[in-house]
Amino acid sequence: MSRPRIGLRTQLVWPLALLLALTVALSLWSVWQASEQVKANADAELATLMSTLTRPPSFPLTDAVLGKMKSLTGCEFLLVRTGGTSSGTATSTDLPESTVYRYTSFDFPESHPNFGSKLWVGYPTSRWRERQLEAIRAPMIFGVAVVVAILVLILLSSRIVNRVHQLKEQAETMLHDGEGSAPTEVNDELGDLQRAVTETSTRLRSYQKQLQETERLRVLGQFSGGLAHQLRNAATAAKLSVQLSMQETPPDKEALLVALRQMQRMESMLQQFLQVGKPVSDNTMSLLNLSDVAQQAMEGYAAQAKHLGISLTVDCQRNDDRPGQALALCHLVGNLLGNAIDAAGPGGAVELRCVRNVLEVIDSGSGPSESVQTKLFEAFVTSKPQGIGLGLAVAKQVAEAHGTVVEWFRRDGRTVFRVNFSLADSTVDPARPRS
Repeated sequence: MSRPRIGLRTQLVWPLALLLALTVALSLWSVWQASEQVKANADAELATLMSTLTRPPSFPLTDAVLGKMKSLTGCEFLLVRTGGTSSGTATSTDLPESTVYRYTSFDFPESHPNFGSKLWVGYPTSRWRERQLEAIRAPMIFGVAVVVAILVLILLSSRIVNRVHQLKEQAETMLHDGEGSAPTEVNDELGDLQRAVTETSTRLRSYQKQLQETERLRVLGQFSGGLAHQLRNAATAAKLSVQLSMQETPPDKEALLVALRQMQRMESMLQQFLQVGKPVSDNTMSLLNLSDVAQQAMEGYAAQAKHLGISLTVDCQRNDDRPGQALALCHLVGNLLGNAIDAAGPGGAVELRCVRNVLEVIDSGSGPSESVQTKLFEAFVTSKPQGIGLGLAVAKQVAEAHGTVVEWFRRDGRTVFRVNFSLADSTVDPARPRS
């Protein structure tokens, strides 16, 4: 089970965003707490003041006393007597909803000379606000600094993430198109990484071109060597047959036929090389009998089998006529027979069977080596020292053009290559060996 993907932006930015929100919340809470603490301190000061004025020993609060109190505390005092008269450092018109003072009233106890009167104390709003600002200044400065720092980190993180995305897009472009953008001008670690990726891509493209050129030369050398070997053998056999025929009077017809078959074989090898990768054209299809094609292909290899002492048996029954391309099918059967004769070796046995539109070529060899089994039907793949590697590739191409496939397997100690033409669509994997 794959782990859920978490983007780099999510890993970097979202924690910072959460920290930003938490910092703002804590800063506002600290400011509110400082403001409330200033209010509480102001109320405590007023409570202490009134406690001092009303506790024994008590003395009358005259205008002179209230004036002294104002000079000591900075507060305004208004004494309202029972008869409605008032005196002090403030007037009664200052009381209603004053924006300059916060007023608090007190009643005197019976033991006080001013019993029955009410004392109004006005705390200066400006002093209260100054204390509030002084109290909230530190948390506000700290909060703003942290918020600014987090915002800068978020911007830097986003910039880094954007550059990483650009680097990813550059790598994907180089992967698909083989070309990357110019190196970045930013001189930092990401810039170094981008330049390294560009340099690596350039070197990989150079190595790839060298590898492709080397592979082309290797395949060309393998093909030219194998084709030259096959053509040389066929040409030598044809030459010997002609020479033997010329020594006879009249010329040996059988020797001339052998020479003709060898030249036809050379033509077939060149033709199958030219046909690799080309589709079989529908306009060359005609009604034919598979057994006739198999017999015709077998005649071209009978002499080779006889020369090597290989037992070549044929069991071809008449089948219903079906659409097909005679030359292409002849190449298919001939390539399978040629591979079977090479695999069986001198003294071996090869059997060609064609029953109910099912073609089988069976040999007594040990079968394809494990190194080529998975890519047996690819062009230029062969385990023969002088092989070309085109025979099975052509056979596979012709079989697919006729709506079927070539499969191989081992049966009773022998190797079987089978082409079932009675199936319009086959699900058999041609690269999978059977037991």
